[in-house]
Amino acid sequence: MVKTKETNYRYIMWVLGFTCIDISNMSGIPLNNVKFQIRSGEKVPPLLKQCFRQWAELINSVAEFFGGDRTKTKLWFSLRNPCLGDISPREIILIGRYEKLLRFVINALSENS
Repeated sequence: MVKTKETNYRYIMWVLGFTCIDISNMSGIPLNNVKFQIRSGEKVPPLLKQCFRQWAELINSVAEFFGGDRTKTKLWFSLRNPCLGDISPREIILIGRYEKLLRFVINALSENS
């Protein structure tokens, strides 16, 4: 789970299976800048910080469902899901449909409560 005061960029990228290239393509930030920013945690643009925080909250919600199991959480984000149009949650984020995925997770968690 991602429960620290500072955003753990590398962990979030690991769970979601994102590369610096993915982040660069999504954000429009040059690849070398993304690599430096992720490694150092410094000079990360506010919009990119916000995205990472949103992803961290989503990861935490899914991890809670799996009892904090990091492997199951990572696997859930990488596997195709028939309820999501037979694409993976990771791919949904990559194509810019984070809000759709968030609604799906919230609804699924409320049904299992």
